[in-house]
Amino acid sequence: MRRINALLLRNRKILSDLFLLQRKDSYIPLSELYIKGFTPQHFTHQAKHTSKTLYTYCYEFGYYYVGKDAVKIIQESSIES
Repeated sequence: MRRINALLLRNRKILSDLFLLQRKDSYIPLSELYIKGFTPQHFTHQAKHTSKTLYTYCYEFGYYYVGKDAVKIIQESSIES
């Protein structure tokens, strides 16, 4: 259980760091996430919002795929439902 939580916290940290660095309408290449040690199979929950886009979360930070090789990182409180 501790190992899984450590992986989730690492993913959250990576997402939060990149969230602060990304510009408003920019996307993050998946390769950048992987280089930092991100593991997409470890997440806390998923949700579909009004746009029918599937958001995947690690705690309050989430992402959705933009094409096959990029993601947009979001913070849960910044989503308008």
